Amino acid sequence: MTPAVRLGVSGNSRIYMQRFKKYQGMLANQGDMDIPASIQAGVAVDATPSLTLMADYKHIFYNAVGSIGNASTNLPAAPGTGANYLGGSNGPGFGWQDIDVFKFGLEWRDAIQGVTLRAGYSYNTSPIKSRDVMFNIMAPGVVKHHFTAGTKIEMTDSLDLELSGMYAPEEKVSGAEIAPGKANHGIEVSMHQWELTAGVVWKFGQQDEPMK
Repeated sequence: MTPAVRLGVSGNSRIYMQRFKKYQGMLANQGDMDIPASIQAGVAVDATPSLTLMADYKHIFYNAVGSIGNASTNLPAAPGTGANYLGGSNGPGFGWQDIDVFKFGLEWRDAIQGVTLRAGYSYNTSPIKSRDVMFNIMAPGVVKHHFTAGTKIEMTDSLDLELSGMYAPEEKVSGAEIAPGKANHGIEVSMHQWELTAGVVWKFGQQDEPMK
């Protein structure tokens, strides 16, 4: 938009995958599990020549993929009495709802000579409802907040060391067990996450001088 303001948009359609044959009796639509579509947009603003602020929005269409988005309560009264049984057409899934993701970050280049500092925060709506807790014992993706920090250290003209960390505080979702006579039996899933990453960047060849 201007030398100090950049906009970006991206998206991907649903990615169609081969069926999971070994799980066709469990995943909806005979083992069908595609990668959902998503759309994303973001802006980066250079507040100063060395400080960049960034904001980003993403929407993931989980609900459009049956094995992910179908309600886990899509079960018939007894096995074999309808198409909604495990693995059947429109059968039970993980019940994941579409989510919205909001990200904010900054990069401070040469905060100290040769050192770049980075920080970020991300919030997403929860994909899991209380009715679907039992199925999501296998995939308890309930975290909402992610805090990140990182640095790049220029060791030489051609070698950089990069370090980063992420923390997602614990989130919980509670619900009832889906089984005959178990309606009053509560289940709770929870998750928290830590992640540490280290890497090196090696620049090959002679860099060209910028044009005057």
